[in-house]
Amino acid sequence: FGHAGGLVGDQLLVCDGVTAKRDGNGKATFALTRDCYQGDLDPHAIGTIRWQQVTAHPGPPRYRMAATGTGQGGGRVVFAGGSPNPYNYDGIGYDGVPSSASAQVYSYAFASGRWQQHADTAVATMDHRGMIEYAGNFYLIGGMRDPQTVSAEVLSFRIGPFATAE
Repeated sequence: FGHAGGLVGDQLLVCDGVTAKRDGNGKATFALTRDCYQGDLDPHAIGTIRWQQVTAHPGPPRYRMAATGTGQGGGRVVFAGGSPNPYNYDGIGYDGVPSSASAQVYSYAFASGRWQQHADTAVATMDHRGMIEYAGNFYLIGGMRDPQTVSAEVLSFRIGPFATAE
């Protein structure tokens, strides 16, 4: 849970989040996962998705990032914010340490299979369930800011220029 993903046409990408395990006492523990999977939807067999693991994004894995698909740059999924420490509803990590927000923005280009890092957002943010693209801008609505503060703000940013495929 806590992963993020986006869809462009018949391709989707889902990254990061946490895995749940039980310790020796049966207590649930949560660890970040650095995995990214591309799913190719079969237009002739609704519900059929061919999954393959792809290279993880630069930087540490993050929990509750925002993500969305876009046609910008030839079709890519954009990821923003999140936290390198998984946490409960209050922003305090499952490990008891307060989680910090990230301002990092990355995108994955389906055509080249490559990641690109973009300029950071103006404010570090985490605890998102989605992101919206409108008129070339990306919008993060609400979420949390440091230190573990719920926000009603709308954060806008742009991406590009885009790296060319080699």
